[in-house]
Parts: sequence; structure tokens; C-alpha cells
Amino acid sequence: MPNCCNRIIIEGDLNKIKQDINEDFDNMFSNTIPLNFKKGDIVSYFNEIDNKWSTESNPCEIEMISNTSEKIEMTCQTVCCPPQNWAKNCIIKYKGTIITIIYCEIGCEFYGKLKVGKGIRVSKQYAIQGEDLLYDEYEEKYVLGGHLKQFIEKNEIGLGG
Repeated sequence: MPNCCNRIIIEGDLNKIKQDINEDFDNMFSNTIPLNFKKGDIVSYFNEIDNKWSTESNPCEIEMISNTSEKIEMTCQTVCCPPQNWAKNCIIKYKGTIITIIYCEIGCEFYGKLKVGKGIRVSKQYAIQGEDLLYDEYEEKYVLGGHLKQFIEKNEIGLGG
């Protein structure tokens, strides 16, 4: 079900966040920003997920790029949306942390970048349009073009679904 491709980069003061993650990147969101909802209350559950993570589950299909004392960098997939609220909540809880999320969700027709930290808030989201997806009649498939192609190649992420 996951269909949003993400590149997550965590930098800055990593001591506390690494301690809470405890090398369990499959449960990274719940280990760092736990959910607190009434069992059996689906409305409470979805409100909590939206407010704390912006996505419905922990990351999956994780590919670790770097896990050092200076930087955690990984690609992963999340359900429908990038974990933007998770990043915003982390920088409040983990002072001195900077989090960048680069994402693409081609099925919902958007892609972009979020970078947050103390005094840092960069957010750019783009709609997939026009030259971003071109239909190749000979190959009978869509191919990347325009700004989307440049973005995907520069940031080395997948398209999502």
C-alpha cells in the first residue's frame, strides 16, 4: 500500500533521536513521535496520525544511505503522503535537529521538498503537470520530462504510486 517515495535526511544534534530510534528504523515514527489515541476510536486514530505524522504508518522499504554520528539518510516509502508533520514535531522534541524530506507521489500528482530546523522552514511542493509526464506513443507508456525529471534525477528518489 505505501506509495509515496521519500528521501529523509536528519542532521544536527542526533544523540537523543538516535537513542529513541534505537536502530529500529521500521518503527522510526512511532519510536520518536508516539501516537496517543483512544483504542477503537477510528476518528481519534486518524486525527492523531494526521497531526503527528501526516502519513498512516511507519516507513517501509527502507534503504539506508548513511547512519553516522553526523547524519542519518535513507530512502523509504510511506502511505499516501510524506511525513511532514513527523518532521515538524521532531524538531520541537529534538532541539538542534534539522530534517529534510524530499518526496514524490505520482499517483496524487505532487512532489516536493521540506526542510525544517531551528530558524529553518523551507517548503516547496509542485503539482505534476504539462511536460512532467509525456506519453511516448511508440513505447506506449509515459516517460518523465520537464521539472519532474530534473527533480527525480537530482534527488535520486522514486516516483511513488
